Amino acid sequence: MSRLINDNMLIEIAHMYYDEHMTQQQIAKKMNISRSLISKSLTKARESGIVEVIVHSELIRPYKDIEDRLQKVLHLNHVRICNSDSSIETIAKETGKLLSTKLSRCKYIVVSGGTTVKSVADHFSPAINFPNVTFVSANGGLGETHWATDANNICITLAQKCGAQHLQMYAPVTVDSAQAKEIFSNQLFIKSVLDKGKQADIALVGIGSSLQWSNLENTYLSDQKELYQIDENIICGDLCYNYFDKYGKWIDCTWNHQIIGLHLDDIQKIPEVICVAAGIQKTKSIYIASRHHLITSLVTDLNTAKSLLSHYNKELFES
Repeated sequence: MSRLINDNMLIEIAHMYYDEHMTQQQIAKKMNISRSLISKSLTKARESGIVEVIVHSELIRPYKDIEDRLQKVLHLNHVRICNSDSSIETIAKETGKLLSTKLSRCKYIVVSGGTTVKSVADHFSPAINFPNVTFVSANGGLGETHWATDANNICITLAQKCGAQHLQMYAPVTVDSAQAKEIFSNQLFIKSVLDKGKQADIALVGIGSSLQWSNLENTYLSDQKELYQIDENIICGDLCYNYFDKYGKWIDCTWNHQIIGLHLDDIQKIPEVICVAAGIQKTKSIYIASRHHLITSLVTDLNTAKSLLSHYNKELFES
């Protein structure tokens, strides 16, 4: 595009097209430039954020009342609910739509691992490319056996889908000691990824329930289980493999001290944390993460949404 088309001209072109309802040909004639340049300018105006095209899907959202209620009681920015009969693919696509509306204003996007987030990446289909965006892995890798749901792999998929960049964290998800973690985390190639993650505009995360602790224990701790002693009753969920308690606080335990990745405090400081999670077994984890401001947006299914509201009503009754 010609350098003569600056931001002021983009605004003027967008105003004539969207507010005055002039055709591209009429604008081209008035400004004495080609119609193709007008078309490119309108695209540029959308990509740069000068123009925001908002599709008011709330007009056809069947669960808008529940979404609004959850958004209010859980203090969330956005809530999207899919029918409980919907496949994970439907929930993933809805999450992708929400993410797509925000990419034009982003530089770094942190991504966690997990089956649900992987599904978001697999079904992500933005209308345009975002070459200035970089997807950043939140954690070290899960190993070859779990590569499919590894944050590093998910970052690659998301980046490829929208012509973006990606940063992988070349380290294991957990190491043998807090001292080893400190050494790993200060290696330049890992520290640079962590630093970019801390600057993120958005985090795309799943959420783990307390029931998943035994899976991690069996997968990663093997013969060292006694070193990771923790009362499972204290664990109320995990975000990017950081275990938190009923107050949404990072748990002072061996596992948390030895994972390679962003700390729970780092994630909480990211302006927008989009959580995609479904299943009533995750109700408590989602509820705590929402009420204690670990996440800012939620995409879930109807049964989970109803369970969250029931949990809230129960809390009101008991308080």
